[in-house]
Amino acid sequence: MKLVHNETTTLAIGAAYTSAVMSCGSDFTLRVYSDQSSATDGLAVRHTLVDGTVMATETFTYTTGSIRKLEVDSQTTHFQVVYTNNGSTAQTIFQLSMLTDDDDGSG
Repeated sequence: MKLVHNETTTLAIGAAYTSAVMSCGSDFTLRVYSDQSSATDGLAVRHTLVDGTVMATETFTYTTGSIRKLEVDSQTTHFQVVYTNNGSTAQTIFQLSMLTDDDDGSG
């Protein structure tokens, strides 16, 4: 597995983080940890074209204190992740890691 991106900047109440469009080959792993839950369906995986055109989106809800590991079969060769914090409490801990088997893919 190759780490293609690691985000640790915490989010304010209701704030969102949007990654760059990244190459993923055919699949990738997303790991999330935070001390606050996401908004409902606040973790979105966008399957995109290289130019960022969204072809499909999968959404999930992250629950406080858990380590969420998603193994995603990409429907395209690129992806983007959007994480939206809940609307009641700012984060003090946030880690979003994206890993891929694709040695040619970088962020």
